[in-house]
Amino acid sequence: MAVEEGVPKAESVATGAENTRSQVHRILAIDGGQSALLTILMLEQIEEQVPGFLARTDLFAGTSSGGITALTLASRDNPVKMLSPLRHLWTIERDLFTNTPLGFLAAVVGIGALLETSIFQAYLEREELLGHRTLGDLKKHVAIAAFRVNSLRFGPHVSPRPKIFHNTGAPGDPDLRKLASEVALSTSAFPIGFPAYQGAIDGGTFANNPAMVGVAQIQKAFGDDTLSQVRVLSLGDGISYPNLNAANWGYCPWLFAPWSPLLLVNTLMRGSVEAVNYQCRHVLARNAFFRLDPTYLKPGFIPFLQTNARKLHATANSPSTRAQVSAAVQWVRDCGWMEEGGQN
Repeated sequence: MAVEEGVPKAESVATGAENTRSQVHRILAIDGGQSALLTILMLEQIEEQVPGFLARTDLFAGTSSGGITALTLASRDNPVKMLSPLRHLWTIERDLFTNTPLGFLAAVVGIGALLETSIFQAYLEREELLGHRTLGDLKKHVAIAAFRVNSLRFGPHVSPRPKIFHNTGAPGDPDLRKLASEVALSTSAFPIGFPAYQGAIDGGTFANNPAMVGVAQIQKAFGDDTLSQVRVLSLGDGISYPNLNAANWGYCPWLFAPWSPLLLVNTLMRGSVEAVNYQCRHVLARNAFFRLDPTYLKPGFIPFLQTNARKLHATANSPSTRAQVSAAVQWVRDCGWMEEGGQN
């Protein structure tokens, strides 16, 4: 690993308070969820209308599938080159997860994860995706959300806590030696569906919307006085509005309603996402935050699982999504994203 040849670190970028204040810090934050393909389709639309938009991004923040997308985009000097491989990845992802007969049996009785990730990991480690790059080898800054849990197989007992993998630290930071593919598996290890990876589970357990994670990482790396120069484009995983005409409901309507299975889980996830949007809008400077989160054109049976590629293409090309993308394009042009004077 050659840390010096990878992404420029914070201390080499910000050489003084005056220089730091003059920089624009452009963050692309990508939510987790089962509709990663929708994110790629929207990014392609933005890049088509504002060529060089992705190359101007300074930090990619991501959670779960959004973390995998963020890591892959950050792996090249020109992230636009990775849009096509990512579109293919999120189109065939269902074919990359499997399980053994014994593993399926363990899942059925509730003592094992539904799927295992060895084929998916091997695919991520292809050179055309993440390869064997470490976070220190990436060409852009990243902030990737995961959640540490106790694991007898990996190190001593630890208290469960959030973990932000990043490459904005000093050359000796251990995160810089972490393989990007390992971080990808850690941030996307959703409980029940996938096994914990190296003592970590899905970052969506605490920050499915990583916009504020990216803002906090910029502040930590460059100082509090950089906040006025932060610009955040936040990409959501799509909205499927549940039926919330709730009365004195018990657990059946909240968890097992046929019209909206796991309604409580979906509501909690949506609430945490909207809380981050509220924080960003009020903490950052005016016109420094934009949220792009389209409404699904054809929602699936389970509101937050919209994995059908045909439906995602339909949503990406719907008039309402196109209108949101056009608004995002205008925001990118107006907020200073494409101006000189950023980190890179």
